[in-house]
Amino acid sequence: MGSKMRRLIAMLSAVMALFTAGISVHAADVGDQRSGIFSYRILDDGNAEITRVYFAEGQTALVIPQEIDGYTVTSLGYYAMGNYAQLESVEFPGTLTNIGDGAFSLCKKLRELTLPESLKTIDTAAFFGCSSLTELTIPDGVTTIGSTAFRQCRGLEKVTIPDSVTSIGKMAFFDCTALHKVRIPSSTSDIGEMAFGYVLDNGAVPDPGFVMQGVDDSAAQQYAAANDIPFIPDGTMIRGDSDGDGRVTIIDATVIQRVLVGLPVASFNEICSDVDGNGLDITDATKIQRYLADIPDPYHIGEPIV
Repeated sequence: MGSKMRRLIAMLSAVMALFTAGISVHAADVGDQRSGIFSYRILDDGNAEITRVYFAEGQTALVIPQEIDGYTVTSLGYYAMGNYAQLESVEFPGTLTNIGDGAFSLCKKLRELTLPESLKTIDTAAFFGCSSLTELTIPDGVTTIGSTAFRQCRGLEKVTIPDSVTSIGKMAFFDCTALHKVRIPSSTSDIGEMAFGYVLDNGAVPDPGFVMQGVDDSAAQQYAAANDIPFIPDGTMIRGDSDGDGRVTIIDATVIQRVLVGLPVASFNEICSDVDGNGLDITDATKIQRYLADIPDPYHIGEPIV
């Protein structure tokens, strides 16, 4: 198969993936200008939107400029970096306010991502299929996370959503198979269909290991109730939840074992770990293991500590 045919097949595959993500596909704007590896257009407010990046062969890192030909860069446009398989890290300018539809979609090796404090909106499918991302902090100031924005980011384990976010779109975190817990702030009033807690397995199915945390009587609690997702009110401690992720798993027993021998752990709650109230020791880890094996216990493991 020739190189032209391979490129054509890759392009068609990317287009089909974007249709799946729920964004439209269109040609680049005729009026785009070129500066180095960037093409851009002038927005109505006189600032610049980068519309395409022409990567050098083998390029793995990208620095997005604050200015381009004297214009302030405030937006990344439709599919600007999309489907560039080698991209691993991005440095954003402090002027950026919008990441547009599909801007980084299918950048499967992208793993280093520090979003700028200036950011306000993350549009549809902006990071769809970025499967190497493991941790994400949404900056305080972002108000909108678009539909399918982080869909199929299957390596994503931790997401921090700030109080500024008011809307999270449909399937925003759909099929994020490593994401087992998220806290939604009380400011979020709109959570779209299957935004959290669903994975792809011969169709969309609930993720049985997913839990949601938030404030009582919030949109988060309503979403959890409507989708049969366990909900943890802020401040609740779960007996046996040593690592504080809102669930009791074998990891909690391992955390206790590591603490007892002096090994480092990412997070540890001694009150939750001391399941029998007799001080932390190896029997607490054993009791958690027995609980996970469905052996009856009198210690109320997995229940809130009152």
